[in-house]
Order: sequence, then C-alpha cells, then structure tokens
Amino acid sequence: MDMNWLEDVLVLLEEGNMTRAAARRNITQPAFSRRLRSFEDWIGKPILDRRSNRVEIGPALTTNEAEIRALVARLREMRTNLANYESGRTAITVAAQHAAACSSFPDMTLRANASFPGLRIRLRPGNLDDCASLFLRGDAEMLLCYEAKDARRLNFGSDVRRERWGRDYLVPVVGGSMRYLIRADGSIPDNT
Repeated sequence: MDMNWLEDVLVLLEEGNMTRAAARRNITQPAFSRRLRSFEDWIGKPILDRRSNRVEIGPALTTNEAEIRALVARLREMRTNLANYESGRTAITVAAQHAAACSSFPDMTLRANASFPGLRIRLRPGNLDDCASLFLRGDAEMLLCYEAKDARRLNFGSDVRRERWGRDYLVPVVGGSMRYLIRADGSIPDNT
C-alpha cells in the first residue's frame, strides 16, 4: 500500500477528472492512471468505470471519501508523532472549534506551558461535531468548545470533567444597506 494512492484518489474525487487530477499531482495522466490501477489491484476490485472516452468514479469511492480523508489525516499524524517522538515528554491533543482555537487556545497554551514546561500541545481545529468526535474516539484528550447558556449541553458521561475556561459575548454587527433599517431601539422591521 502506497500512501500516494490514497492522496491520488482524494485529488481525483476533488477534481472529478483524470487529466486535471494528474496535473495537480504533477505526473502524466498515464502514470496517474497506472497508480490508480495499482490501488484497484490492492483493493481487489475496480473503483473506476473505464469507458472508451471517459472514466467515471465508482460509488465505492464517493461513499467512502470521508473515511479515506480521515485515514490519510491519521497516517500523517502518526508519521509526525513518530518523527517527533521524544521520550519523557508529555503531549496532549486538544480538539477545538475554530473560533475557540483563535480566541481561547493561545492563552490556554501560554498558561499550560508556564505550569508544565515539558508539555507539548497539539491543536486539532474543526467544527463542533468533528471536534466532539475526535474527543469521544480518544483522538484528543481535551475538547475546547462553546456552549450557550440556554442551549442543550453536550451529553458526555460522568467520566468527563467539564470546566469553564471563560465567558464570551456575542456582539451583532449590521453593515451594508441593512444599517439604515435599524430603528433607534435596535430592532429591525419585520418586512426585511
């Protein structure tokens, strides 16, 4: 199994065209086609429907695209972890929503490094569902996310410790032509 095959498949799924995908991978179209055929040989089943004038992507690929992307990400992460392994150094992975990764994570990292100088922190930003999945699968030791005061809380078991890091406030901003519609009391007319 060659990791290039998986990356080739992902580029093909993104481009939807063999010639464009080969160009993105900086190889000729025949060489790209041979690598995809090697991938098919490894699987033991065709994943492309090769016709005289075109190649169609099979449903097995499109259906499993998310899984292939996750596998490639995990393989890259494993390669990085192996290459950067240092005995005796503790590392944690933090899954954080994009906004929290920008607003709260830097301060959290500074404080953690001050208290635990040998600690290495790896950030995995994403949307809430992806971050919660990383955390629940055990791919992250910590989840940094927003929870609204009156919204339903994420349902974790009793073995998960919850702490409040800070408090944010939503400040609505209105621009463009909408700014002229706002009444003195801050409300917006219903017919807009």
